[in-house]
Amino acid sequence: MRDLAYRGKGIVNLCDTYVFAYLNDKESGLQKYQEYCKICNVSFRNETEFNKLIYSLSVNDYDISKGAICIDQNNLILEGQHRACILLKKYGPHHKISVVKILYKKRFSPQHALKLFVANIKNKIYMLRNK
Repeated sequence: MRDLAYRGKGIVNLCDTYVFAYLNDKESGLQKYQEYCKICNVSFRNETEFNKLIYSLSVNDYDISKGAICIDQNNLILEGQHRACILLKKYGPHHKISVVKILYKKRFSPQHALKLFVANIKNKIYMLRNK
């Protein structure tokens, strides 16, 4: 799951991100991915670099020592959304990978806690539909 508060969406499953949209259909997802890159406002996020990563993970296995996917205590991705989306597309939602889990104290508003709860339910539904 990923927190996409910048899109007004809050917490969403990886399959609902603009990064995953690009993997599903490069033509229709390209505009969404370009919007994502613009929102992130960093030069290393672009279609060329993402295509290199897609190719790299298609010919090599995910290696945590070469770039870990980091999550928080609520399983929200902090770093590695692109890698996680590629692996979700490549292996499906039941494939297990190693990640770095970072635990920290953070106060959540009741609204944020509700968003986490709803996102977890949506995630379970997605996994059941993609057995």
